[in-house]
Amino acid sequence: MDFKEPEDQVARDIQAGYTYVAVTADGTHHVVAVDGDNRLFAGGSPLAHLPLYSPQGHPRTEVCQERWQVAATDAFEYRTQRHLHGC
Repeated sequence: MDFKEPEDQVARDIQAGYTYVAVTADGTHHVVAVDGDNRLFAGGSPLAHLPLYSPQGHPRTEVCQERWQVAATDAFEYRTQRHLHGC
């Protein structure tokens, strides 16, 4: 499931044992790691420097940003986003 998280939340989740995967523009999947300074790495590079995959054909990237903003500020929406349906 694709979703977006703030970097500090990703770092905390990884430190707690959860796995995050970054998908680069060429479709390669890389497990995300965090160092002692809470910097995120994937594929041997800082996560911020990787050319990440972006949804093809999405005409308005601001829709993704707006969706992230709702999930980041509404606890009920965030819980819905993180809940795996059917589990």
